[in-house]
Amino acid sequence: MIERMLHSTFRQKRGQAVVLLLALLVAMVSLVFWLLDTHWVVLRRLRAQDAGDPVALAAARWQAAGLNLCGELNLIHAYMLADDVKNAAAATALFELQQRIAVVTPLLALQAAQVTAQKNGAQPLPEARQFLRDCARWIQFPDYYEGATEDFRTALNAVLREEIYAFQATPVFPESTSLLGNQDFYEAVLGDDYCWFWFNAYSFLEAYRNHRDFGPVPQVTTEVFFDLGVGVTYRTLAELRIDGTNGEPATVDRMNEQMRRLGHPEIPPPLPPDHNGQTVADSPQAEALRLEPWMIYGASWQPWERMRKDVLPIRAEVRPEFDVRGAYSVVTTAKADVPWMAAAKPFGSVGNEPPRQGGLLLGGFDAVRLVPVDALEAGLRPFEPAWYRHLYFHVRPYSSQGVLDTVCRYCGALQKWDQIAFRATVSAWLSQHGHTCRRPKPGRGDSGGATYAH
Repeated sequence: MIERMLHSTFRQKRGQAVVLLLALLVAMVSLVFWLLDTHWVVLRRLRAQDAGDPVALAAARWQAAGLNLCGELNLIHAYMLADDVKNAAAATALFELQQRIAVVTPLLALQAAQVTAQKNGAQPLPEARQFLRDCARWIQFPDYYEGATEDFRTALNAVLREEIYAFQATPVFPESTSLLGNQDFYEAVLGDDYCWFWFNAYSFLEAYRNHRDFGPVPQVTTEVFFDLGVGVTYRTLAELRIDGTNGEPATVDRMNEQMRRLGHPEIPPPLPPDHNGQTVADSPQAEALRLEPWMIYGASWQPWERMRKDVLPIRAEVRPEFDVRGAYSVVTTAKADVPWMAAAKPFGSVGNEPPRQGGLLLGGFDAVRLVPVDALEAGLRPFEPAWYRHLYFHVRPYSSQGVLDTVCRYCGALQKWDQIAFRATVSAWLSQHGHTCRRPKPGRGDSGGATYAH
């Protein structure tokens, strides 16, 4: 009897061991499949990054080339006004050449992005070509040379003959605080993320009555291409010789520094007046006193305060020659159905003086670097046809008349938002549980990080 009891106990323990062994095997197999799946996800992401980062760099290199060309033409312009030859007509032609460069450079950058993306195995972006073609109908160059708009569209059509593999990400409503341009607002409505309203739009939720409460929507950005961020000012050469303030060198002094750097002769000093002490209106001396157009840095060329303070805090000081935004390229690509968003921009300075808004464009851009996407403009998103269609074609009719598209996902979010019952539910829940909401950390994970790429 004792022998039978021992045998039964042994069989029972052996059965338990088999069960434990099977459980262990299942766990090990699950772990192996999890590791393989994780490896495949990481590998696809790395391949998407390898395909996308060079695309942003390729576009930024063309931007650097365009900026350098426009800057060197400013130098030539000044030299021609300072020498002892009458060059008024030639100086005017130089400015038109600068405008032509400003028109064509973004398209060259766009073409370089397409070629690089295609060679790196990126896949065509659905609907991107048609979207660019639609936007091209709105773009105008009223302050440029006659025929600039036609030249732009002709060059763009050459790019659009092929599939689009890289799309420039552009904030559609720059510097706008309207919730209608905030994709997070729509996702919070569709996903019933009540805490989002607690932190971002609680007062708006409580005061909202109808679509007019969103306020006027600014004009959408029609420039969905790479932008050099340049402008125009009218100055005399004589003013550029004396415009240095607070110990800063005059513009002509900085021009001469760049001339020496490029191995060119310096801008000649002022010409003496004629023997009668008079300056004849059409003489070479008078050219230095005539207002002339010059290419300057536009409003986007500002210190990188936003990156240092709000979005991607940096504890150390940024070197002055690098502490500048402007002329960045942000591109969306996709490989193996994995989207990737990367940003790059040209860097450079003349005499350690960083480019700043209103300063004359002098060139000196000798480096192109990747930069953090999250440190640029608000509202940058990868190319998503449904989102872009909504921003460009649905937001303004809704804002002004309350009209919604019947098949648009984001219009569906607005329809849900306009339901009194939904807003009452959100408001009632927040009044009881809003204090339990926790503001999410930056990035996608608990440890923070950038939202997209760099």
